Amino acid sequence: MLAMNDHYLVTRLERDMIARTYPLLQASGILLAFEEWINLAHALSDEGERGVDGVRIVVTREGYVHGLFSCRAMSDIVCGRVLMVDCLILLDLVEARLLRTVMDATEALAIEAGCAAIHVALPEWRSQALLRAGYRPEALRLCKRLVAG
Repeated sequence: MLAMNDHYLVTRLERDMIARTYPLLQASGILLAFEEWINLAHALSDEGERGVDGVRIVVTREGYVHGLFSCRAMSDIVCGRVLMVDCLILLDLVEARLLRTVMDATEALAIEAGCAAIHVALPEWRSQALLRAGYRPEALRLCKRLVAG
């Protein structure tokens, strides 16, 4: 367990919880088939067994999944060592306790990994809550998806 408050806790995504996170991915618009998510999550779970890298979930005390994110410690030419947070998906991004729990968890992970900064990648329309939490834009991340074949 990484961070918790009276309602939420953040923990590593374990294999027995992978299937329970799929509805959250669907609700966020991620277009992976169920089997694709299971296979990817298993691979990420195996990779994440070392250090801070891997997938974390946010659950209520009752065990309901309210969020997930992936993270990895990496070198950045501008900031030095950073914790890169990708795929931040929360059921309710404006719910203060949920967002604060995730921000506390990512800060704890960054400190554990000796990082000087936290970078968060998320769709532009989700950024307002993070701006209110003290994050500021420093760069624009662009992505060109390559299609195999």
